[in-house]
Amino acid sequence: MKSLFYVGSNCGDAQAGLRVFDIDGQTGMIRQLSQVDDAIDPIYLALSANGKILYAAQRVAPGADGNVGGIAVYAVNGSVLIKQAEYSCAITVPCHLSISRDGKKLLYAEYRNAWAGVFTIKPNGLLEGPIATTHHEGRGPNAIRQEAAHCHCAIMTPDDSRICICDLGLDKVFVYEADRVAGKLREIDGSGYQSAPGAGPRHLVFHPSARL
Repeated sequence: MKSLFYVGSNCGDAQAGLRVFDIDGQTGMIRQLSQVDDAIDPIYLALSANGKILYAAQRVAPGADGNVGGIAVYAVNGSVLIKQAEYSCAITVPCHLSISRDGKKLLYAEYRNAWAGVFTIKPNGLLEGPIATTHHEGRGPNAIRQEAAHCHCAIMTPDDSRICICDLGLDKVFVYEADRVAGKLREIDGSGYQSAPGAGPRHLVFHPSARL
């Protein structure tokens, strides 16, 4: 039995950073089936639950604010990826993407300048937004790795009601709610987790059935 999988890469100015492979479950043989010739720095990928849409955090055409970090939306057509749209959302390419359990929200975290936010996913898989964002500031005790705030991961709580963001630079997991009217992520008082100084939380995942 063969299965498709997708590989993104930090390729600098080189292109074709996004490629489609299959793997033979019996032999372990991997082969490349296709590539996206104009994908630059697609460093994180998220696949829709139905497998029909692939979201890539990659370099995009500059937005109105000059940002070149963004999200590209690809339709999955067999072993071929067809770009449907792209959206700028950060100064540099986001380092993490996630999709809410109900499939209606796409979250992103951008490391270098500590931006994070959320898009609405339309029924056709395209995006609206970002509808709400946040920008972290500050630093941690590790002068080399925590010289500034660094958003590293953004995911929804299991009930899709809150947004959790790990900040490596601030030693904290923030918990937000989206204020679409104001276009901001608002931190919930008394929430989140402050890690030990210098611990640098990078990523989190919720257990599918336990409250962990």
